Amino acid sequence: MISLAAQEFSEAWDRGEEHFYIQSSGSTSAPKTIELKREWMEWSARQTAQYIQPQKGETVFCCLPLNKVGGLMVLVRSKVWDLNLMLIEPLGNPLINFVDADIVSLTPYQMHQIIGNEVSKKNLLRFREVLIGGSEIPST
Repeated sequence: MISLAAQEFSEAWDRGEEHFYIQSSGSTSAPKTIELKREWMEWSARQTAQYIQPQKGETVFCCLPLNKVGGLMVLVRSKVWDLNLMLIEPLGNPLINFVDADIVSLTPYQMHQIIGNEVSKKNLLRFREVLIGGSEIPST
């Protein structure tokens, strides 16, 4: 089941909207509205595609918050690359159960949780590509 945020973004993207707005977390300063231009997001997706070479029929697994840039970019990549999208609510360890997908984007926190669990670590190795971004990796 696709979330309301994903559905709204997807519909706006399919309508050809040129500007998207998200709220910053406020972790480094007062929260503010950030504009994301379609052309910037498409450019980023194309640059990433040059590196990871997405293949027709592959599935992108989205386990990031959709109200943050990382989560939106997973949706954008699935659109620009014309790949299948598998979407779940964000979890600290989204790989505790088997996921049948090819590409995943994770935060450093999620990666830390995954590698601390033998089942999740094995599930991680099933992905063809793993993108990691966001905050710094926890030291413990």
